[in-house]
Amino acid sequence: MAHHCYKRARVGRASAHKGGERMTDAGMAWPPVRAARGTVLVVDNGRMLTGEIGAALEGAGYRVLAATPLEALGMAHEVQPDVVVLDARGTRHARAAGALARRLRGLGPTALIPLVALATQGRPTAALPVNEVVPPPGAGSEVAARVARWLPAA
Repeated sequence: MAHHCYKRARVGRASAHKGGERMTDAGMAWPPVRAARGTVLVVDNGRMLTGEIGAALEGAGYRVLAATPLEALGMAHEVQPDVVVLDARGTRHARAAGALARRLRGLGPTALIPLVALATQGRPTAALPVNEVVPPPGAGSEVAARVARWLPAA
């Protein structure tokens, strides 16, 4: 079985111009290069979500970025992903995902980004204001199918 490693993207302020392309402090091209199908930010609570979900999303042609809940708000604001996938499995993670979703919805630049959550309840609620909920087991292919609903056909 192939092992995939998803680097956590580092977003820094834009600096030097190089050949018409700006570079960030972290050495990433800015604006970010988008995959043919779009960019998905996977917010991982350290529960190995990125591996399974990330492999399925990459296999479906998406560019996958990973972030912790603490990194996610800033990264979503700067990178403007096409979809954000949140881990809301379990009470503690559901509360953190709900708080992050409300903050994303409250900021102008991120307010319209579709949010897909892996959660034990089967539908969005006021506590978890997302566009879609994927109940357990939330296999990678199911998440990729739900993400595809929110993006234009490639």
